[in-house]
Amino acid sequence: MLRIFSMLFKYIAVFGIVISCTSDVQVEILPKTGTRSDLDVSNLVIKAVTSDGFSVAIKSSGGTSSAVHKVYFCNRTVSPGCDPLTGSSALMKKLGTNQEAIISGLLNPADNYAIEILSTDVVPVIGLPLSAIQDLDGTPISLSNMVFSRQNLNGLDISVDFSGDNENNATVRAYFCNSTDSPACDPLLGDSVLMSRNASNYTVSITGLNSPNDEGDVLNFSVVAVDPDGTSGSPLLGTDYLADLRLSGLVKSSIVSDGFSVRVNFSESNSNSTVNFYWCNETDSPGCNPLIGNVVPMVRGATTFDVDISGLVAPNNHGDNLSIVIEGIDPDGVVHTTSMTDIFRLTDMELSDLNFYGISQSGFFIDTLISDYNLETNSNLDIKAYWCNDTISPGCDPLVSGNVYSTVGGWHSYGFEITDLVSSPGDTILVAVEINDVDGVYITSSTNASTSEILTASIITPNPKDIFRSVGPGQTSVLASNGTVGGNLTIVGDTATFDNNLLSSNGVGDIIFYGTPAGGGSYDAMAFIHSRTDNRTFTIKNILGTAPTPTVSTSLWKVYRAYTSLGDALIGEENSGIVSDPDLTTFSNFDSWVDGRDISAQSGADENWNFALYAGTQPDTVPAEIKTQWVKDKENTIKVFTVKDPSHVGISQRHQGIWSNTKYRMVISNATALITHTNTTTIEGLQIELTGSSSGVTGIYSRNNAEGFISHNIIKSTNTGDNLKALSYYDYSQRGVNHTTVFNNLFYDFSTMNSIGLYIQWQSQGSKSIRVYNNTFYNNYIAFYNKTYRASYLVNNIFLDSVSLDIDADGTGGLYMANYNIWGDSSIDNHATTSGNPKTGNQKNVISTNLFFNLPGRDFFPMNSNIINSGFDLSSEFTDDIGGTPRDSTYDIGAVEAAGS
Repeated sequence: MLRIFSMLFKYIAVFGIVISCTSDVQVEILPKTGTRSDLDVSNLVIKAVTSDGFSVAIKSSGGTSSAVHKVYFCNRTVSPGCDPLTGSSALMKKLGTNQEAIISGLLNPADNYAIEILSTDVVPVIGLPLSAIQDLDGTPISLSNMVFSRQNLNGLDISVDFSGDNENNATVRAYFCNSTDSPACDPLLGDSVLMSRNASNYTVSITGLNSPNDEGDVLNFSVVAVDPDGTSGSPLLGTDYLADLRLSGLVKSSIVSDGFSVRVNFSESNSNSTVNFYWCNETDSPGCNPLIGNVVPMVRGATTFDVDISGLVAPNNHGDNLSIVIEGIDPDGVVHTTSMTDIFRLTDMELSDLNFYGISQSGFFIDTLISDYNLETNSNLDIKAYWCNDTISPGCDPLVSGNVYSTVGGWHSYGFEITDLVSSPGDTILVAVEINDVDGVYITSSTNASTSEILTASIITPNPKDIFRSVGPGQTSVLASNGTVGGNLTIVGDTATFDNNLLSSNGVGDIIFYGTPAGGGSYDAMAFIHSRTDNRTFTIKNILGTAPTPTVSTSLWKVYRAYTSLGDALIGEENSGIVSDPDLTTFSNFDSWVDGRDISAQSGADENWNFALYAGTQPDTVPAEIKTQWVKDKENTIKVFTVKDPSHVGISQRHQGIWSNTKYRMVISNATALITHTNTTTIEGLQIELTGSSSGVTGIYSRNNAEGFISHNIIKSTNTGDNLKALSYYDYSQRGVNHTTVFNNLFYDFSTMNSIGLYIQWQSQGSKSIRVYNNTFYNNYIAFYNKTYRASYLVNNIFLDSVSLDIDADGTGGLYMANYNIWGDSSIDNHATTSGNPKTGNQKNVISTNLFFNLPGRDFFPMNSNIINSGFDLSSEFTDDIGGTPRDSTYDIGAVEAAGS
């Protein structure tokens, strides 16, 4: 038994097992010498070195869980030869197969540190010692605020602020070149000087410059830092002049018939300069040189030099033009940073002839423009307007028998708004503006100079007739002819009758080319459909909008669309099918104008233009613009619309409130779809899709379309660019016209960065603002953006699921009223309405779920009481919805009405 136990003990000992014999047997297993798992450390790595710390890593293997690893370090720069084990320490932590520690918060960049690792364990540790020496990174230099001073003929001083570079191992140089002699020169290819380091800046004085570095020359500068630890703010770029005296901002004032005042700003580091004023009479001596004319020293002030000239007599007469020059003298050099020459007239007021705006049968706006350099300098001008009706009272004198009006002001103009005109269509209205100013008046067009002037003009009261043109994308071919449908054609008066039916898609704006008895068997006449009775009977007009040439039972006729894109129609580029038809060579350029037409009564045309849009064989892909060449009075309208009514066409060409590829649509890639520059313009029933990837494009850009209507449109985006807009409205300085109205539209999926559903830029304040009624905005980055200090009416609109905000603005103002709208967020709370117009009936933080019939399909038919019967009655403005459905007595909110709800 003893032998067996002895053998067992020997066996256990071989495997490193020690048995302690107590009341209980306890066994501890230790590694056998030569095969036990020692703690092995190696591979000391210093990394992530910065100006205030570093990271330390070692590899470790073996050992037990009780192993401890520490990194010790000391600053050898502060204490040369220091022992890391007597310095600071940090406990290392296991990270994968490594032990790591991060040392931070050290105070002195670029100092040298001694580093040592100490590892302990219950088992032997092998691999020590591990030690290293490491320099901290230095702090990079940062440059800012380049300042020039003590400029003179031969040089200047430069200073630049700096931070960082605690170890003082950076250098800074200033490079320069002469931009006057070598425009856009690169300073780094020019001369350079080393700058001197101070406590917080670097400075240098550049001296001894001479020709070609001449007085007033512009030098380009580049200050460059070099630092092994890195730089920021380098290079610093700047320009300055080789001159101490800087003259700028010539201003004329107190201009009267016999004198004036002139002021110029200056800056100078000392007070050793003088400034002279030179002038000569340009009217009496055209091309005269002021420098050999009259000279007067200018009086130095704190920041200006001034001169007053008074008591001028002949030959310096009222209305003469004077040419002036200001010239400085300074031993340190002079430069004119803005022009020191000018020409102006010896008169307080210089005015243009009369200009008319917004002419209608009940009123007009009239103004006279002020010359930019002759603004009234006091308040003694008396100016009034008068009118009389020469048709009712032949030979009337506006100054004697007319009504009198005071100015309402304007930008660089004196304007008058006439709202009580008594006239009939075609009446001639005589207008006079009487001007009195003791300081002198000058009328530019007549070169009259006096203290009293009367401007006269006449206008014709509009009585416009309608003009129609059709647009069918891709429809270049003949739509109908005797050989296809219709039979023979008879025209009596303004009625065209076909023996048989035309197509249901024939309608207003389509052209009928036909033969008359005088044509001898050829096409010699044309007319445009103006209305439809049925598929056989149409009202037609000739190209001037009057009765066409008659014909009886002719078989010689063809019907075409007038244009194949809206863009072409607005610039007079006719249907290419007509142009290439050999029977119609004499009609190929029936609209002979380019880019636009003067349709005003004043031109003798006196027309309303209607562009009728039809579903074509393809989408309309041509961007369109109603350019400024379209000239019109207020009463003359332009209408761009998709036809739908039976009086226009037999089958509707318009969507029904949801996008349809079978109806007229514009699909525009990487461009703005439609721009208008004319007031009283209607855009109705279009489908517009923006495609492509260009940023900054717009569905409709409505510029100065005061008293216009934008309604029943669907505008959507699949464009991936940023800063898109469905509708952008811009109204600036409109005269004699009031608000425009935007209603019954859908604006959706303008969801890319900074894109907007409706963007209001500038507009008239108060009652002359934009009306935004019953529109639906969905999935736009910002639904509605309004400029500050203007006024918008927001009533019955839906704003939902905006990426950023439902409403945003430059400030918190800009709204006239905001009532009965549905908002997906509470951003309306941040925007005030005009005093006396509280926000009422609004629903905020509404969730779009279950509000519409098919939101993913963009069918916005309302299905929820949040929308249905929850709006404000706007029947005084309009009575249908986007698809033409009549609205009932209780309006729904948004573009689509749930009929009969």
